[in-house]
Amino acid sequence: QAGLDGALLVGPPNEEPLLHLLDDTLPAVILNDRFLGRRVSCIYIDNEDGGFLAVDHLLAQGHRKLGLVTGPSHMRIVRERMMGAEMACARHGITPEQIRVVEGDFTPDGGMHAMRELLVEGERPTGLFFFNDEMACGAVRFLYERTDYRVPDDFSIVGFDDISWARL
Repeated sequence: QAGLDGALLVGPPNEEPLLHLLDDTLPAVILNDRFLGRRVSCIYIDNEDGGFLAVDHLLAQGHRKLGLVTGPSHMRIVRERMMGAEMACARHGITPEQIRVVEGDFTPDGGMHAMRELLVEGERPTGLFFFNDEMACGAVRFLYERTDYRVPDDFSIVGFDDISWARL
């Protein structure tokens, strides 16, 4: 343990290097994940409620054609955000046909690719929920650099995470 007094762990705690650190002698806190079966403190984002609030906001603004740009489907946070988004849709009577889902990769480039896909296939959604701010920023960049569309005139975009440069 190289003389550590404690550890802040970021990332899935089932990865071998993190498991090695989590023994009974090292105080540790896991950020943005949970680890069931071990006595370790966790600081965890309520992804389900966040997904609900994001989509509820878009629907309250009058959007009825939604686009959801997720992260990799194997990730728990993606499934939780999707559950919240689906609950908001159900509350507002939005059917699955009114929602376009594109799997992203949590990068700005992934947001650019997802935005391109949302524009070329099917009916264009006007309310977009990106499962992180990095992808949302990539989508805005794509719109401004490669189309005549503008935010918020043509699209309402909500991201998740509240990173500092997303406010720009």
